[in-house]
Amino acid sequence: GQRRLVYSMRETAELLGLSRSKIYELEKQGLIPAKYLPTHGKLMVSSKWLDDFMARQFDGENEEDSWQS
Repeated sequence: GQRRLVYSMRETAELLGLSRSKIYELEKQGLIPAKYLPTHGKLMVSSKWLDDFMARQFDGENEEDSWQS
């Protein structure tokens, strides 16, 4: 299939195992970069950011991601 470029906040919450309210809270704090995309009509998170975030979790480079704990 075709690679996705963006994920909704709901999908981001599911992928990270967090509640939607927590995802929105983290976005407001600037910890999750989301942008409003008129084509989708909602806030979206780039798959590149999610890929990079997950790679940091596995590489142990997650100091700035301390909100996970």
